[in-house]
Amino acid sequence: MRGFHIRGAREAAKGRINSWQLFPIMLFHPLECYDMIKLERDTQIKVLPAILLILLAGLEKYAANFLVSFQFRQKDPGAVNLWIEMAYVVAPVVVWVIANFCMTSIMDGESKPKEIFVTAAYCLAPYLVLTPVGAALSHVLGDGEAGFYGFLQSAALVWVVLLLFFALLRQNDYGLVKAIGVALLCILFMVVFLAIFVFLASLTIQLVSAVQEIFQEIQRKIL
Repeated sequence: MRGFHIRGAREAAKGRINSWQLFPIMLFHPLECYDMIKLERDTQIKVLPAILLILLAGLEKYAANFLVSFQFRQKDPGAVNLWIEMAYVVAPVVVWVIANFCMTSIMDGESKPKEIFVTAAYCLAPYLVLTPVGAALSHVLGDGEAGFYGFLQSAALVWVVLLLFFALLRQNDYGLVKAIGVALLCILFMVVFLAIFVFLASLTIQLVSAVQEIFQEIQRKIL
C-alpha cells in the first residue's frame, strides 16, 4: 500500500503500540492510525477492544439522555430504552462494515473484514470524547447557547464520518474520486440493507401478532 506512514509502521512493527493506544492516535494522527491497523491487523490489533468501544458509544448515547441538562434534552428520560439507544450506534457501524467490505471487494480494495471493523470502531473516538463533554457543558450553558451544544453534537458526527471516509480512501489505496464513488455505493448499500431489514422486521412482527391473536382466539373457544 502506498503512503504508509513511516513512523506508524515502525512503532507497530516494534510492538510498542497496543490496541488501547490507538484511541488517542485516531484523534490526533488518524492517517498514522489507519496504517498501523492495516499493518498489524493479523497480529497485534485485537477485536475485543473495538467491540468494547462500540458498546461504550452506545451506552454513552443512552446515558446522555439522563446526564444532559433538562433544557437540552431531546427525549423524556422515562421513555428512553437502553437497547434502542444502543442500536442507534451499533447498527450503523455494523452495516457500514458490511457495506464497506462488500463494495471494496468488488472495487479492487485491499481491506479485510477485521481491519474495516476495528477501524470503524476507533473512528467513533470523537463521539466518545465529545458526548460527555457536551453533557457536562449543558449544565453551564444558558438557553440562548443551545446552538453551541448542537454544534458539538454535529461536530462529533461530521468528525466520525470524515474519519470513516479517509479510512476507506487510505486503507484501500484509492484516489479521492474513486473513494467518493465507493463511499456513495456504501451509503446506497446501507440504505437498501436497512430498508430490507425494516421490511422483514415489520413482516415478522405482524406474523407474530397474527399468531398470537389466533392462539388467543383458540384459547377463548376452548375455555
